[in-house]
Amino acid sequence: MKTRILYVIDDLVIGGAERILVELLTGLDRDRFDADVLTLFPGEGLTAELEDCGFSCRNLALTKFNIVAVAFRLRRIIKEGNYPIVQLIRPVSRIIGMLSVCGLRDIHLIARYDSMVSCELSRFRIFERKVLKRSRKIISPSRAVVDDLFLHCRVDPEKFLISYNGIRNGHHVVTSGVEKVNGGIVVGTIGNVSWKKGFENGLLAIKKLKEAVPDIKYQIVGRDDKQSSLTRMVKDFGLTDTVDLLGEVRDVRLCLDNWSIYFQPSLTEGFGLAVLEAMSYAKPIVASNVGGIPELIESGVTGLLVDPEQIDSMANALSQLINTPSLAQELGLNAAKTASEKFNCEKMIQDHEKLYTSILETQSGDHE
Repeated sequence: MKTRILYVIDDLVIGGAERILVELLTGLDRDRFDADVLTLFPGEGLTAELEDCGFSCRNLALTKFNIVAVAFRLRRIIKEGNYPIVQLIRPVSRIIGMLSVCGLRDIHLIARYDSMVSCELSRFRIFERKVLKRSRKIISPSRAVVDDLFLHCRVDPEKFLISYNGIRNGHHVVTSGVEKVNGGIVVGTIGNVSWKKGFENGLLAIKKLKEAVPDIKYQIVGRDDKQSSLTRMVKDFGLTDTVDLLGEVRDVRLCLDNWSIYFQPSLTEGFGLAVLEAMSYAKPIVASNVGGIPELIESGVTGLLVDPEQIDSMANALSQLINTPSLAQELGLNAAKTASEKFNCEKMIQDHEKLYTSILETQSGDHE
């Protein structure tokens, strides 16, 4: 008999956690697991991709809502669907999911934390502590997220499962260090616009680099919910001829193919999925030495790590890759090898399948 699992996520608008969910579900053993997805808020994003693969994606399409009423609605869905395992992804889904299973026996909650709880709004903290207490297991993509959760919420260490995000290999090889695109060097960043991604300092680093490399181009891929906040920064810094804002792109691999260097100036990062994607494409990388990124990148071996508050350091690291092709090539090839060996999709899927099986085996033993 297949194990039924309900994945509850705020929405499927394109982002790191959402793309990882797609990778997980499309690789899950369908002879053993029957998975459904429920989203709380409007937003198509990756829904069609999952439905094309045969998964049921139900959208509650909430706009304004009463948190208790929504929790009762989710509770009814869980009971009617007979789901023994419910996995909660993103802050609102974690809170509503926790409330929805109060008093229900034999419902195993798994909470996924992809970012630092210390960076979330403080009013969520009390709810997050209840989520962590109620959850059977807590999945995190990095040691940095686990340490942050333990520091701020004092969670039982036995509850944690660190499962590094995995992706399919990029199958792309660097041949000559920093590749020129249409005769010039193109630096790229992937990330939806928020203070966490450090775009202001990143743009200042590009402005500094432009003094030495006048024809440098910088492309940014990601959704800007603040309606042109990034556009204003580009204009204020005098970079309108240098920076291209590409908006939301469904397949970022098309962008990675066209970039000479990957640049991640984040101020905080739970894991750094975009960094991993750049690694899989053998791109030379400059990234912030924050959060989970140092678990991906070994500075001087698979990329260059910098302090995101130090504009000159970021500009100098980018310049170093441009001026030292042999170093850029070595870092890129090492990064691709590490991505393939340590952060592959199959390992991530196996981690989850083993967790689901162990939870149900423990439950069966408790009932004997």
